[in-house]
Amino acid sequence: MAGSGLESLGFISGHDIQHRNLANQKQYEAFTYFDWAKNLLTQVTPVVLAEVVPKLEEYSGRWNPGGFMVFPLGLTKDGSSLRLHVSAAGLPRDVLNGPFIHNHGWHLTSRVLAGVYSDRIVDVQKQYSAVATDPENGLLRLYETNRNPNGLDILETDGTIVKATPIRNRVVQAGEFHTIEALNIYHIPTTPSEHLAATLVLDSPSFTNTTHVLLNNSEPITIERVRKPLKPESIAIAKEQLGRITHL
Repeated sequence: MAGSGLESLGFISGHDIQHRNLANQKQYEAFTYFDWAKNLLTQVTPVVLAEVVPKLEEYSGRWNPGGFMVFPLGLTKDGSSLRLHVSAAGLPRDVLNGPFIHNHGWHLTSRVLAGVYSDRIVDVQKQYSAVATDPENGLLRLYETNRNPNGLDILETDGTIVKATPIRNRVVQAGEFHTIEALNIYHIPTTPSEHLAATLVLDSPSFTNTTHVLLNNSEPITIERVRKPLKPESIAIAKEQLGRITHL
């Protein structure tokens, strides 16, 4: 990154090792952080399109279990993480147990670079008397995600059942922003696999070691899930589609 436009905007090389760097949430008021992040993402957008996209194969990307590619681009001095997310049009998504409803242990601010991003915000309430999942009625099992090196996630549950109720569908066009507040907001990406959605994301440092996902598993089991490295051919498809962006 030395001498790059990202460096001139205050970014340093490295990545957050899947959000294992912890910070005090009280020091990151959500809406203040979102305003700062939107401003920085606006500044960094032309740099990413001009410098990162043409050399996308040089960035170590992995599949996110939500069904999209993640390319880490660098860190701010306070530990916020800049990443490029790409759901390439028509590309099969190499993921296990996803996409799924989940929350985040960090504040997330995202600017759509291309295509249309969509997701569904979900209200989640524990059901203390329920013992079995019933997805048609929104009953799912709550799992805790423990992230480990080399892209390994271990999902564990104590058997808790929750009721997941959709409360809002979001559709975000190119050039627009969306945000997700740490811990409190559950959502699920809904961008169709046949459509392109590329977003530039700035995450705050994590405020917790664990986050949660909801799965339709009839029995409480532990799940090991690996975030697979991207294959060169998948990166080439993403690069070609992103290369069509002419302005934003």
